[in-house]
Amino acid sequence: PHAAAQCFAGALRIREATLGPTHTETARTRHCAALVGCALGDRKAAAQELQAAVDSLISGLGSRHPWSLQARADLNSLRQLNAMPPEVAAS
Repeated sequence: PHAAAQCFAGALRIREATLGPTHTETARTRHCAALVGCALGDRKAAAQELQAAVDSLISGLGSRHPWSLQARADLNSLRQLNAMPPEVAAS
């Protein structure tokens, strides 16, 4: 997961520089980077990045596009996980 996080961080920097921070392709990369961050245990930052991805995807593609729906579902799942006590969330 650490190598994936580094790769996605690099890809995100490139996409932000070339396409802009709210472009849908940048949002897809941000979404993937957030999922890796969550897997590494940084759930607070992952939730913030997922929210940014959701906002960009809905703005660019609409709320019914599959990418928007998936990002929103992942964000909702992460919010539920964050609401659990740490000992439950870790199991």
